[in-house]
Amino acid sequence: MLGDAFGRFNCYLVGSAMVRKDWRDVDVRMILPDDEFAKLFPAALADANQFQFDPRWLLLTVAISERLSKLTGLPIDFQFQPMTIANKRHTGPRHALGLRVA
Repeated sequence: MLGDAFGRFNCYLVGSAMVRKDWRDVDVRMILPDDEFAKLFPAALADANQFQFDPRWLLLTVAISERLSKLTGLPIDFQFQPMTIANKRHTGPRHALGLRVA
């Protein structure tokens, strides 16, 4: 569903749910090429390390987090991230989500 909406496959499970039994939430990241992230959230890159305060980014991430939580029954922390920042922040494993055979 998310891959279809954003035109490519780029959604990943990251964070503590992959490596610890005592995880607090399930971190899901939609990692977009930097230029695509900039088109979707043009005001968010004024300070790339503070994009989490952009109103459009906040609205979409909260809405998608709540929807995924409702669908799965799990505490989902969904975020859009530009690829450059995601690669700096998530040095651990990533598990691709939503792969399917067409």
